[in-house]
Amino acid sequence: MKKLLTMMLMMGMLIFTGITVLAESDPTDTATEKTKAEVPENIKTLKESIKTINESIKTVKANIGDIRSTRKETFKSQAGGIKDTIGSKREENKALREEYALAKENFMSLKSSLTEQVKAAREAGDTETVEALKAEIEAATLVFEATKADYLSKKVGFDDEKLAYQNLKAEYKALKDEVLPYLEAIREKHAQVVSLRDEAKAALSNQDFDTLEGILTETLSLKEAIYDDMLTLQSVVE
Repeated sequence: MKKLLTMMLMMGMLIFTGITVLAESDPTDTATEKTKAEVPENIKTLKESIKTINESIKTVKANIGDIRSTRKETFKSQAGGIKDTIGSKREENKALREEYALAKENFMSLKSSLTEQVKAAREAGDTETVEALKAEIEAATLVFEATKADYLSKKVGFDDEKLAYQNLKAEYKALKDEVLPYLEAIREKHAQVVSLRDEAKAALSNQDFDTLEGILTETLSLKEAIYDDMLTLQSVVE
């Protein structure tokens, strides 16, 4: 049960580690007012497009966060319910087992005592007492067998709960495995965005707008791809 909850926590961390820093401000926003005034319209348009896609990424990120929290609570509740049921059945079985053990101990003690009395009666040649004692042993045995049958009939199993737990764990692992490739793709694209940031700043500082246009176009393309990956990720975790 602890392993499942650990997996749940790890999965939550994986999703948010993968998408926490995606919707960042445009690095060229650090330019001076003078530089901004000299920026061509095509550059401004690209920057606005990047800001727009960043807002879209933030929205999807928030949606994923909400879904992730709901799924986590659902899994946690289901796992807790299974754990409580198994615990309750174990306690019930424990009480039945203790009751049966006491009945068995009393029966074995009575049977041993009656058997000794039978031996003594035989040695004394008291056939009538022997038969009476044997009948008493037989009656006690029947009572004990009935007690045993009752114990076995009341003893509850929890194979269904164990199976439900295994299925829940498998479901969570499958979801985690399905999510990982998208997170890796998002991280890879984001790393490329980060690598372009210093290049964009340098190009803007040098007023190299042709180079800057290429960098921002590539950045926008990567951001759009990240957004698409996040939409897919959202559909996976829903």
